[in-house]
Amino acid sequence: MGAKNLVILGIFAALFALSKAQNGTRGCNIGNFNNCSALTFGAYLGVTQADLWTDPSLFADQLANAYSVRANSVNDISLFCNVFAQFYNCLVNVQEFEVERCLGFLGFIDRGQSPANAYAFDGILTQMLFVCGPGFHMIEDPPIFDCIQNTWKNFRAQTNALMQAYIANITHDTTNACTYAKALQDGWKAIFASQKCQANNRASAGGFWACASMYAYTTAQFGHCRHQNTCEFAMTYTFIKDWVREDESGRVLVRIPPTWQQDTDGVWTLENEKWIDQNGNKI
Repeated sequence: MGAKNLVILGIFAALFALSKAQNGTRGCNIGNFNNCSALTFGAYLGVTQADLWTDPSLFADQLANAYSVRANSVNDISLFCNVFAQFYNCLVNVQEFEVERCLGFLGFIDRGQSPANAYAFDGILTQMLFVCGPGFHMIEDPPIFDCIQNTWKNFRAQTNALMQAYIANITHDTTNACTYAKALQDGWKAIFASQKCQANNRASAGGFWACASMYAYTTAQFGHCRHQNTCEFAMTYTFIKDWVREDESGRVLVRIPPTWQQDTDGVWTLENEKWIDQNGNKI
């Protein structure tokens, strides 16, 4: 069996364990967790243990950079995914049920994370299980790999802005979490479908990859949303232009939906939707 297949099998085994971890089992051995984390994520990303698990946005950005900038081939993505397999295997080898104890929402809470950070870290790891599972098989088609990597690299400010809008909205208004999750899925889908993937004749595949990536992220936090939010493979030009357009100078603009923002006094206000460029500037 090839190395790539072993990675995928390891990722699916981790997915099974992580799905059980959603229920949470207290008693994570923090020393073992930190050691496994340092040997895998720390060594691969070149960051300290403290930096790894302090800010979920930073962790997500480090992973995105490793995938979209450092990797030069599908083999490099295999190495990227192998880090996750090694991390989960390290936890399992150190102590039985350690994945269930240390990960999932309650596992992160048990290790001192805030509820917001616990949901975010859990979502990121679940997103990467898609990226390194079904999503990995998709990028074995070279035009898909080329366009997904190119888009994630060049439109990071806009995909991050959509993510931050989602986080702010669910922080203030969990009642409508599924609506905000769908907006995140659709925004990512439109960006990936409209750029290099469209030029490579892989618009539907690129859009589906991005949507499914965000579906994995959001349903880790709000599992009930999977009953109403889906990822369609097909899409229309009308759908794309609702989210992505070019201005007169050729800049690619992305729509950020209305977003709840909290001021220094703790007061929440709803900001209108806006369009931002590739540098994250409002237009």
